[in-house]
Amino acid sequence: MARAVADDDVCQPRDSIVSLAISAGTARAHALQKRLSRDGGGVCGNTLLPARAGEVIRPYFLARHEGMSATGAFATIVLERLLDTVTVLVLLASFVFFFGREMGEANPAVFAGVKWVGAAAATGAAAALTVLFVVAGDRLAWAGR
Repeated sequence: MARAVADDDVCQPRDSIVSLAISAGTARAHALQKRLSRDGGGVCGNTLLPARAGEVIRPYFLARHEGMSATGAFATIVLERLLDTVTVLVLLASFVFFFGREMGEANPAVFAGVKWVGAAAATGAAAALTVLFVVAGDRLAWAGR
């Protein structure tokens, strides 16, 4: 009998967590449904066409659905990919700083290569983001004249 009470005590927090997870999953599914209606063509293109060709189709559907220019939609896709690159580089940096000591001791040449490639990619991503921000700032300044 005491064991059943202990199991109930353990189940109550679990049930609360499961309820929260289901609620979060429902909210996520609703958000994805809205997004897929906007760029479902790009997702379908990525699934069916080689070399992620759906990324080229996506701006067309985005521009049509949101009423913006195709170049503006394409620029948002480029910016999204740059931000994805920055996210991956942050993950790489966290790996290098937190878990890299063992790898550096086990295979120093590979570890040095990983650090150089990460630094080069970070420099390229930072340069690209800087160029985009400068161009966007110039465009806004020209639009105000």
